[in-house]
Amino acid sequence: MTIRDVLIHLDETPRSAVRLRLASELAQRLGAQLLGLYVMKARAASLDERRSAAFAEEEFRGRLDQLGLEGGWRLAEGSAADALIRFGSCADLSVIGQPLPGDQRGGLSEREFVKILHRIGGPVLAVPYTGSFPSVGERALVHWDSSPQAVRAVNEALPLLCGADAVQVLLRDSRDRRNFDVSVAGKGILDHLARHGISAKAARLLIDRETEMGDELLSCAADFRADLMVVGASPGSQLGNLMRRTMTHTLIGAMTTPLLLAS
Repeated sequence: MTIRDVLIHLDETPRSAVRLRLASELAQRLGAQLLGLYVMKARAASLDERRSAAFAEEEFRGRLDQLGLEGGWRLAEGSAADALIRFGSCADLSVIGQPLPGDQRGGLSEREFVKILHRIGGPVLAVPYTGSFPSVGERALVHWDSSPQAVRAVNEALPLLCGADAVQVLLRDSRDRRNFDVSVAGKGILDHLARHGISAKAARLLIDRETEMGDELLSCAADFRADLMVVGASPGSQLGNLMRRTMTHTLIGAMTTPLLLAS
């Protein structure tokens, strides 16, 4: 896959500038166009909201000029989730912010985030609501379980993984499983990555209960000093109850590094 256009969701939150910087540098690296999207809540938007949209557009266009990027501006009204799904379905990659609990300044809620993830039809790169990220994809952590979601996430992430300094592929194992050989279990996916010029190593991810998965992945990411996580999201049928501690929801709520998700 080649990434030719990157959609960046901008809003009035302070983290919007962090996402813009990350997405614009990524677009420059990939030789892609950058598309900015700002969503006002209603047609009769307040003067402050219109000023925020105008300021976001000015910052966006200034970033295009600064980096010599091609791109375009999209201003929408109504639901941010619906607008992201509409415009993101026509982009190779969509960059959005991690939900911030209790935020009332235009950021996405967890429910909106999940809706986008499962209806946008393409990969989503989520940016944490804390921290700075001078690089994305130099040290990448990939969760691999051969599921359709994992297959799609890895293949969508290939342009970001090319040129990485280090890629680690985590393979799930359990304590009651005997004779688990990481080199054998990971041969297929490592060979696939190698054919794309990506040198990766496999590692064991010891999991006994499904609820441990997200926490263990986050721990591995910290130990590996990852600047990108690549994960296949849980199927939509598992996401009806937002209180369930599925892997996807744990990662959405506690991510500390950019997270590429595909479902």
